[in-house]
Amino acid sequence: MRFLFIEPYYGGSHKVFCDGLEKHSNHKIEILKLSAENFKWRIRGSSWYFKKKIKNIFDYDGIIMTDMINLSDFRALYKKKIPPVLFYFHENQLDYPLASNQKIDYHLCFANINSALSSDLLYFNSKTHKQSFLKSLNNIISRMPKNDFDVSWVKTAIKEKSEFIYPGCDFSFKVCHEKKPDKTPVILWNHRWDHDKNPEDFFKILSFLKNDKIEFKLIILGEKGPKKNTVFYEAKKKFSKEIIHFGYVKDKKEYFRLLQMSDIALTTSVQENFGYSVLEAIYSGCVPVLPQRLSYPEIINGKYHKMVLNQNLSSMYKMVKNYLLNPSLLNQGWVKELRKDIEKFSWTEMILKYDELLEKLAKLK
Repeated sequence: MRFLFIEPYYGGSHKVFCDGLEKHSNHKIEILKLSAENFKWRIRGSSWYFKKKIKNIFDYDGIIMTDMINLSDFRALYKKKIPPVLFYFHENQLDYPLASNQKIDYHLCFANINSALSSDLLYFNSKTHKQSFLKSLNNIISRMPKNDFDVSWVKTAIKEKSEFIYPGCDFSFKVCHEKKPDKTPVILWNHRWDHDKNPEDFFKILSFLKNDKIEFKLIILGEKGPKKNTVFYEAKKKFSKEIIHFGYVKDKKEYFRLLQMSDIALTTSVQENFGYSVLEAIYSGCVPVLPQRLSYPEIINGKYHKMVLNQNLSSMYKMVKNYLLNPSLLNQGWVKELRKDIEKFSWTEMILKYDELLEKLAKLK
């Protein structure tokens, strides 16, 4: 079968998912994409661009789209019924955390809602994300005036079609991570340099450790956000003696090499609907230290919650401190068990589910 994958924001998790599905699927998937920038304009206007780029949309058995396009606008540009569309949410504009100087853009919210409504199949990248979207949808609908029209049916229509399926992860890289008890442990950051990943709290924990004269090394990875984040450049000066690497690494082999040099994957995010970066770090041999929120309690097996999840910043600090003062704890048996457990997210395990989903989509044609 032949499918068209329209990706208006080809970067980060969107790129990883798009490329992974194309690479592992038994079906033929053709990718049409735009670079990962100007996300507001992508949502508002990318349908115009793709309408002119697609030669014959009716040749495909189905279409895959992600959340940086308005599907209802795209459908309106065609006079005939187009092939069935699977709409996939990596994130959504209804509940995305805003920076201190930002206000919610309801136009983008309604674009997401209309895309969900007009999809043939609707999927989110985790159960947590699905539930968060539906809750935020309910909040927006409840704010609309009720004296002259009732649109409560929208909530029901979207809820009834909403499903979730985890994106696949590329765990094909070779892991040769041997932790040495006599080595100073390395703390890892491998997220975007943006406000929703909450770097302020990450570096706050490191400052506590430095003030307590506890030794550690530091690897800072991840793509820069759309705006310069001064927190990272201030941290580069403050932790110059601890830093082994600072900056984005484009080469995947080098990226995973640096992950395998690391010992503790400390995460302080306030927005995470799945967790590619965390899972890549765990598979590379890192011990995760995570907040008990977002998708983390979902993707981390319940039997490891006490060893991984934390209620607050103080608890996270104490956990990291304990590992640094007792490096032998980094080699506990459960760490290897957790690494084995997350293999369920690999494309090797997930691709059969996706191919079945694409076949289900094609039957709607």
